[in-house]
Amino acid sequence: MFGLIQRNGDLAIHMLPNVQQATIQPVITQDVQVGSLIYTDEYDIYARLPEWGYAHATVNHSQGEYARDADGDGMSNLAEFIAGTDPTNRLSYLKIESIALGGGATLTFGAISNKTYTLQYTDKLGGGTWSKLVDVVARTTNRSEKVFDPGFTTNRYYRVATPQQP
Repeated sequence: MFGLIQRNGDLAIHMLPNVQQATIQPVITQDVQVGSLIYTDEYDIYARLPEWGYAHATVNHSQGEYARDADGDGMSNLAEFIAGTDPTNRLSYLKIESIALGGGATLTFGAISNKTYTLQYTDKLGGGTWSKLVDVVARTTNRSEKVFDPGFTTNRYYRVATPQQP
C-alpha cells in the first residue's frame, strides 16, 4: 500500500505490487505536482525524487523521529498540515494572536480558508477541564477571526483547535 496526502486534505492510496522506483514513480507523477515538497521516510527508493522534479525531505524513523518540525516553531509538520499553516515558516502556526480586555475578552486568531475551529478555555491549567467557548465555521478566505468571551476572568486560559471539536 502506498499513500499520499496533500496539505488540502486530499488523500490517494494505491495498492502496488511492489515498492520499487519503477512502480512508485508513475503514481507520484500522476498524483503530485512537479516542484512540490514530498516528505518520506529514509527508504532509498525515494532518493530520485529530486531527479523527478520534486523537493524532498525525510524523517528518520531509526532515530525515533516520526514527525518533524521543519521550521522550529513548536508544531510538527503534521500539526501544521492539519491547521493549514506553512511548515517551512517559523511565524506561521495556529495561535491566539491577541487578547483585548473590556467588558470581557476579545480573542483574535488567524483562520485559514475552509477550516473549522473551536475556541476552548479553562480556569485551571494542569488537570483543569477545557470547555467550549465557541465554534467557528469554515469560510472561503483566510482571515483574522475575533471571538468575544463575556465570562473572562483573570485566571482564564484559552486555546484554539482545528478541526472543530465536539
